[in-house]
Amino acid sequence: MKQAIIIDSTAYLPEELKQLPHIYQVDLQVNFEDGSQIIDNNLHVREFIEKMRGYDTIPTTSQPSVGVYSELYQSLIDEGYRTVYCIHLSSGISGTYQTALMLSEHYASEIDSYVIDSKGAAIVIEILTRQCLMMIDKQVAPVEIFNILQNNANAGSIYLMVETTENLVKSGRLNRSLAMIGSMLKVIPLLYFNELGEIVLFEKIRTKRRVKQRWMDLIQEGFQKYPEGFVLGFAHADDQSSIEQFIKEAKEKFPEYKEDIYVSEMGPVIVSHTAAKSKGICLMPMIPEEILEIE
Repeated sequence: MKQAIIIDSTAYLPEELKQLPHIYQVDLQVNFEDGSQIIDNNLHVREFIEKMRGYDTIPTTSQPSVGVYSELYQSLIDEGYRTVYCIHLSSGISGTYQTALMLSEHYASEIDSYVIDSKGAAIVIEILTRQCLMMIDKQVAPVEIFNILQNNANAGSIYLMVETTENLVKSGRLNRSLAMIGSMLKVIPLLYFNELGEIVLFEKIRTKRRVKQRWMDLIQEGFQKYPEGFVLGFAHADDQSSIEQFIKEAKEKFPEYKEDIYVSEMGPVIVSHTAAKSKGICLMPMIPEEILEIE
């Protein structure tokens, strides 16, 4: 039975995954005030950050069109796929999930679709994609794959630290008066994705050192929150060195953590809201051990 995975461009998958024959992608785009547009991922984040500095207003973003997504669905059907998993950025910040859900119903008689709301973006989608591939390889039943992925997405913990609140304010994601207070008092907002997949304020922290310590606390809490194990993931907007240093310190502090650690670089759509040097951490439950032991 041929099975495909559709992700959106905010997954920012590494080439090793993007080149796999059964993974397909639909692209979001960024729209600038002068009418110019770029496809997400078609511009390196560093170049995108420089481009943003040339405008007075932050760009807007738009989801993949229904037509483009529908064409992809039809092509999968024509190629003989009978099952597809659609893993998309949080429904709390984009309509991409709803588009996938609508098309899954439209093509229900021709292909079995399982639409997963990642409740996050970037590294979160990557980890869910990796877990999906592992379970497909183990020939786990599609409905069970869906249930595990959605349960993991719902139970995951995703936190975001931004260097500046300017873009969040301009995009209406942070109260302007709170941003001014934060600037005056040098408060750093630590954000998180809530149970609805919306980005909200988690804590206000005074120093970057305290942010690092808070992230360490979250990992420590993860051992209690996820007794069957969890996977760590990090995403950043052109700040690889900071993430590498944190991971080095985290490995020293938590030698009991034996799983892989994944790191990805954010792209234009996400960075248009979070700005340069933003960083995220994700704790995702592992696939139940008994599932991976299936022969």
